[in-house]
Amino acid sequence: MPRSLHFKRTPAEQAAHDARKARRSARRAEKQGEPSRKRQRRERDSPKLRRWASDDEDDDGNGSEEYGPQPARPGAGPSRHMFDPDAIRAEVEEARFREKMFGALDDDERLDFVEARLNDYAHVPKRWRAHGFGAGGVDQDQDLLDADPRLMEDEEYVEWVRAGMWRRKHAAEHAEQQRQQAAFAAIQAEAAAREKAAANARRTKRRERERRRERDTRMLYDQRWRELLQPPAINSEEPAVLSFVDIPWPILKGKLSDGEMLHAISVKELTAEAISSFLFLLDIEQDLDPTGLAKIRKERLRETMLRFHPDKFEGRVMSMVREQDKSAVREGVGAVVRAVSALMGEKAS
Repeated sequence: MPRSLHFKRTPAEQAAHDARKARRSARRAEKQGEPSRKRQRRERDSPKLRRWASDDEDDDGNGSEEYGPQPARPGAGPSRHMFDPDAIRAEVEEARFREKMFGALDDDERLDFVEARLNDYAHVPKRWRAHGFGAGGVDQDQDLLDADPRLMEDEEYVEWVRAGMWRRKHAAEHAEQQRQQAAFAAIQAEAAAREKAAANARRTKRRERERRRERDTRMLYDQRWRELLQPPAINSEEPAVLSFVDIPWPILKGKLSDGEMLHAISVKELTAEAISSFLFLLDIEQDLDPTGLAKIRKERLRETMLRFHPDKFEGRVMSMVREQDKSAVREGVGAVVRAVSALMGEKAS
């Protein structure tokens, strides 16, 4: 459906429109200025609008002349009170917020008081404790005497009263009992200290024994290599036949062979970490500066590389190895060379 067209008013039409608009504004202003009938009736019937003794004087004309013109009555003209709904809504919300905050503060204070009150006494019933009172009302549990009687059961309260009466009547015996308990606690503390010292001594002895075994193992390792590198005698018989475990591998882990030294069980144990632990195990005991320590470790790595070099090992040792163990020995030699090369690279960097 086409929209209606609005044509421009002529000067006469515009003047008539302005006149009608002015008349409507005037009528609206008159309606706002005149009080409504309901308001006039409420003000007329209200008991607050009374005549006072001063009203008679005002009627005579003296009061108005003495005090000046009186203010207009509420219904005499337009009201000056401005109604702002946004301001009233903001005031109501602010009042509700403050009320909620005060309520939350009261709840927090009440909960804090209850928690503090409950934590004042940590009472454990007798049936949940390992020890109670012995025969004759002798105090065997000091915690029960220090607990709050209001939290006790009937049986515990009776025992608590009996223990307190016994303590007051037998003060000397109670003091002697406290002295005995203190002496027993001192004896226990001394025994615990002795046991701790003995444990430390055992650990120290075990460490010394391990260090001694490590030193012996290192000495046997060097001795075994000197024996292998010695040239055979002229009148000697055929050389001894060596197995995989007879090779002095640079490692601590393994089993004891013939009660002489530790040997590697398999090639998997010939790692860089195990070899470095074996080669540098005695460096901690030496009081050397970092430069001297690095020099000693470099010499040990170089010595190990010369001993297990494939070409040198093949010509000096491999001829004494049994045929069925040569493959495993060659694999172990390669593992040692790779591990030592990695360690030398780390030291160089």
